[in-house]
Amino acid sequence: ISPFNKDNLAFLYFLINKIDFSKYISGGAIPHIYFKDYSKEIIKIPSPPEQQKIANTLSTLDNLIEAQNQKIAQLKQHKKALMQQMFVSNEVGA
Repeated sequence: ISPFNKDNLAFLYFLINKIDFSKYISGGAIPHIYFKDYSKEIIKIPSPPEQQKIANTLSTLDNLIEAQNQKIAQLKQHKKALMQQMFVSNEVGA
């Protein structure tokens, strides 16, 4: 996919991820979609400056989500280590 005119590529990425392509799936053994079907999808695209604002906001939110996911993973590791220490301490003291 290539941006048309001055369309923001990051904005287009977020926009495409929002489209529900499942309604265009056809085929049984090997599901596929055809351009002739989803090319009729009507999408309103804002001006390039507005696209930039939207893309920046969504990118910032994605970065915050990723940072929170990393914190969650670290906390899970910390919890796991504490649980292991708790059971090791009980076995040693028993």
